Order: sequence, then structure tokens, then C-alpha cells
Amino acid sequence: MLAGEMKKFNNKLMPFVFVWILFGLMLSTSWAAASDDKDIGSEVDPPPGIEEKWGVKILPIRLTAAGKMLDFRFRVVDSDKAMALMQRGEKAHLIDQATGRKLPVPRTKVGPMRQTGSKPKKGSVYPILFINLGRVVKPGSKVTVVLGDFRLENIVVESATPYQNKLPEPKQTQWETVQKSLREELGNCTKDCGQDRQCFDKCYKAHKSRMDKEYQKLLNEK
Repeated sequence: MLAGEMKKFNNKLMPFVFVWILFGLMLSTSWAAASDDKDIGSEVDPPPGIEEKWGVKILPIRLTAAGKMLDFRFRVVDSDKAMALMQRGEKAHLIDQATGRKLPVPRTKVGPMRQTGSKPKKGSVYPILFINLGRVVKPGSKVTVVLGDFRLENIVVESATPYQNKLPEPKQTQWETVQKSLREELGNCTKDCGQDRQCFDKCYKAHKSRMDKEYQKLLNEK
């Protein structure tokens, strides 16, 4: 049952997964984002001892890909300690605390949607994507992230675009349509970039500018 559901869900996710692979390559070939990336959000307040034991600061976890995935990130402050989160053999999943449902990391032809194996770079940010099966997790849901022995509970999930919550309900539906169109434009822009970071950076900045412009237009419409 779960295997069949996963296969069906993965087929629907492939376009979104492809775009997120491109985002990862844009920021670096190792999925590590630059430490001055202002779009990833500020750190959350984890339980005492997380930074000391695991060498990471936790960033907000957000819904993405129209609510079909969850984007979890951490910023490395101690490369040696954070290496424990990058082990290939360690299983990773996210738990929706309201239902107890376990949500896995999607796998593609190039492997799971998380960085493993290489030593993390201090100051860099690493993402892990989880499949939101049945869209069970909503904005405001509390979740637990498990990476081997690492376990972080009571993380509150944010919307993919926090300003979306300011829109009236009818306009939120319109906004989802606009985002879908802009994601397609982004995919068309990046498809010939290869691993050219400057090319990806140009496409991503143009995409963000269009997102902001279209949001403001929609917000101010009568």
C-alpha cells in the first residue's frame, strides 16, 4: 500500500524535484547554500544542546512544491560534529505529530534528496526534502525530524511563501496558479544551465523578482 502510494506520489513530484535539484546545483554542486543567502530565513529556537552536540543551527521548515513537499534546512557551525547528519547509512524521515505518520525523503535517479557522504562546510546551509504524502502536514503543523540518532521535535511548519497568508482565500487560489506558471518559466530558464552557477543565479533572481512583482499586483487588485 505504502509502496504503491509512494510510486504514484513520486511520479507527480518529478517536475518539482527537478527544479529543486537545479536550485541545489545553482547554489553549489554539493547542495550547500551560501551562508549569506537571505531567502532561507533565520534560525529557529531548538532545544538546548542541539548546536553543541550536532554542530548545526536549525532553519525554518517550510512547505514547498504546492504543499507536496517539506523543505528542512540546517546551517553548519561545526563541520566535524555536523558530519554525523551526513552519513549515508542513516535513515531520514519526518513525523507529523498530529497523526504519527512518517514522511520519507524522496529518491530520484541521482539518489535521495539530501546530501550525504561529504564533509559539510562551516557556514553553509544544507536542505533535506521530505514527501508530504496526502498533504497531511499543513502550515502550523508540528513535526519531528529524524536523521539517524538526531531527533528534533515540535518544529512548526511554515507556508512556502509566508506573505501568501496575507491574501484573501480567493486570491490564494489565484496565487497558486501564478506560482505554477512561474515555476515552469524557471524550469525553462535553467534547463540549459548545466552546472553553471551564474546561469542558475540569474534565473533564480529573475524568478524571485517576478514572484514579488506578481504577488504585489495580486495583493493590490480590487
